[in-house]
Amino acid sequence: LGLAGSTSYTRAHESGTLRLAWRQSGGMIEQCRTPSEAEQAALPPHMRRPKVCERRYPDFRVVVRIDGATSLDRIVEAGGARKDRAPQLFSSVAVPLGRHALSVAVDPMLTDAELAASELVASEHRPLAVDGVVEMEAGAIWRVRPSAAGELVLIAPVPAAP
Repeated sequence: LGLAGSTSYTRAHESGTLRLAWRQSGGMIEQCRTPSEAEQAALPPHMRRPKVCERRYPDFRVVVRIDGATSLDRIVEAGGARKDRAPQLFSSVAVPLGRHALSVAVDPMLTDAELAASELVASEHRPLAVDGVVEMEAGAIWRVRPSAAGELVLIAPVPAAP
């Protein structure tokens, strides 16, 4: 299925590609609470804990716009049955040849309660965006990924050898 969403080699001369590929960084969100007396009584003594904590990674939404038109609008979900694995994105968007304005936005899907619970959550899972103008050539692959500083960057393709 991954290859089905990528630009076909036979059509490489008709367009270029914008590739988004990364594993979402940022920590897990942990929400703890004190269990009720009824919950504690329902458990054997050796399983009773003073706090019950749920940990998960937030899902995020990716929106790619080319010349103002939405080309990709996708929710990327965290992995695992309990969403305890970081979400991973691998997506390719075909871009017509020529000069284009690109906009990529990544927004974590957090509840107001999660944002209010911790400043750390708000700083680790903040919205990211990058805007730029690209000159798309046939078969070119432009990449978008987070930088070491935690910002989205648009990376130009390596020019082909003459």
